[in-house]
Amino acid sequence: MADEQKTTVIIAVDGSEHSKSAIAYYVNRIHRPGNHVVLSHVIELPDVSHARESHMSPALLRELWEEEMGKSTEIEKKYQEWMKGHGIADVKIRLEGGLKAGQVICRVADEEHACMIVTGTRGLGTIRRTILGSVSDYLIHHSNCPVVVCRHSTD
Repeated sequence: MADEQKTTVIIAVDGSEHSKSAIAYYVNRIHRPGNHVVLSHVIELPDVSHARESHMSPALLRELWEEEMGKSTEIEKKYQEWMKGHGIADVKIRLEGGLKAGQVICRVADEEHACMIVTGTRGLGTIRRTILGSVSDYLIHHSNCPVVVCRHSTD
């Protein structure tokens, strides 16, 4: 019998209750033994092209970045431990910065050869979503693989 390829699933996380709901949905409804899970967390970077006008020094930007990285690393470790506690040991963390979270998650999915992306939704209203857009909407329209959008139980 030929070696089976691992099925890779990206779970987009950001530390919110919506992320926790997406992880729980994956664990309870989608996960199969042998799946490889990649937790993708994107720290959205400020557009530094306006940094001069906002009087933000490079040192301050670096300090803010390092603070966000520290917080994010702790969040991801908690998610990874939670998943291990539910019998899912093959978990990788991709913590990256970018201007647009949706673009970064799509790139990560392509690089990891993912067969699926699982994400939460913040439940933005129609007007806000139309004006601002959303990460889940971006993923649905730009991902090269299927996207599962999980509603938080209070949405």
